[in-house]
Formats: sequence, C-alpha cells, structure tokens
Amino acid sequence: AGMGGGGASAGGGGAGEAQRARQAPQAIIKTGRVQLGVENFSAAQRNLTRATRAAGGYVSASSESTYVESSENVTRGELVLRVPSRNFSALFSRVKAVGSVENANSNSTDVSGKLVDLRARLNNSRAQRDRLRALYDNASDTEATLAVQKRLSTVQSRIERLEGRLASLNDRVAYSTITVTYAESSPSAPPEQWYDVGVVSALVSSMEGVVTAIRALVVGLAYAAPYLMVFGVPIAIVGYLVHRHRSAP
Repeated sequence: AGMGGGGASAGGGGAGEAQRARQAPQAIIKTGRVQLGVENFSAAQRNLTRATRAAGGYVSASSESTYVESSENVTRGELVLRVPSRNFSALFSRVKAVGSVENANSNSTDVSGKLVDLRARLNNSRAQRDRLRALYDNASDTEATLAVQKRLSTVQSRIERLEGRLASLNDRVAYSTITVTYAESSPSAPPEQWYDVGVVSALVSSMEGVVTAIRALVVGLAYAAPYLMVFGVPIAIVGYLVHRHRSAP
C-alpha cells in the first residue's frame, strides 16, 4: 500500500508540473536586427538612443569604426538596444525610420517550457540541498560529515548555475533586443564634365611638353657653349674673310 501511495504521489507531482506548464503565461523572447544607411552618423546615433529611451529601454552596447571607401572616410556603428517586450514592435518600426533600410528581420522564440523546466529543476535542487543540510547537521563522524559536505557543494553549484540560466532567460523575455548596424552613406562622385577631361587635359599636357622642350634646349646649349667658343669663333672669322674677298672688286 505504501509503494502504491508513493507512486500516486509521484504521478500527481508530474501531473502538477504539466498543469503548471499549461497555466503559465507564455514567455516569448523577441529579437531583431536592422541594417541602415544614414546621411549623418551622429544624428542617427542620437535619434536611435532617444527612441530607445522613449520606449523605456536602454543602450546595452555601442561601437563604431571608420574606414575608407572610394577615397572617402565612412563611419559605421552598432548599437544593441534593450526594450521592454511590450514595446518591441513600436521601437522596431521607429528604428527602421531613422535611415534607409538595407536589411531588417525579427524573430520570436517561445521559451515557456524551458522556464517551467528550469524552475522545477531549481526547486528540486533546493529541496535536495535542504535535506543534505539536515544530514550535515546530524552527521555523527568526520567521514560522514565530509561526504555530505562534498555532495552539498555539488548541489549548491548546480543551484547557482540554474539560477543564472533562469535569471538570463527571464531577462531576455522581459527585455527584447534589437541590434542596429548603421553607416554614413558616402556621397557619390560628381560626373566628369567634357571640359574637365578633354580640353583641360590636352592644354596641361601641351604646356608640360613645351616646358620639357625648353628645359632640354637650355641644357643642350649649356653643354655646347665651350665647343662653340673654341671652334665657332675661328670658323666665323674664316667665313668673314672669304665673304670679304669675294666682295672685293
């Protein structure tokens, strides 16, 4: 009879857990990611922060970096926004309105069953800890005391892990997360005009050619000057005398 009663009790406990799972409010983790192109990085950052605070949330992480694209500095940033779950949809829409949406997606995950399971495991571990504490207090010798102490330490570590997981899960249910990546759009280069390409380029090239030719001529004359003085003067004198002789009557 005693064994039957114990089985009924265990069965009742299992049924109770299942009933609590059905009666527990639905626990949903909501997440979203948005990628934006913006015209002004600083203004976009301010608008995103203000919208988050207005929705009762906060910025949990922020980063930014600068890189070069098409000879221009582009600034890219990322904000991780936490907002009460009830305001997730409103903030998600507000975030997308801050700039030009390049990519956006959202996701909802039901973790109601996980929460029920974690709470049940935590309650069982706490009950086990209480029993071990009673055994520890009533231990009659050192060996028994050490054995109970070791088991108690193991159970306590398990309780702390379960409490951490439960707290993290509850936090993610209560506060949704939106990760926003945004970058300042690079202005496009102005189209080249005909006078910027053909005429001006040709004129500049011609002027550079003339300067190069003059420089070469000056250098050549500088090298030739000594030879002109040595050979040029006698030749000029001979030429003069020949011309004078032919001109004489």
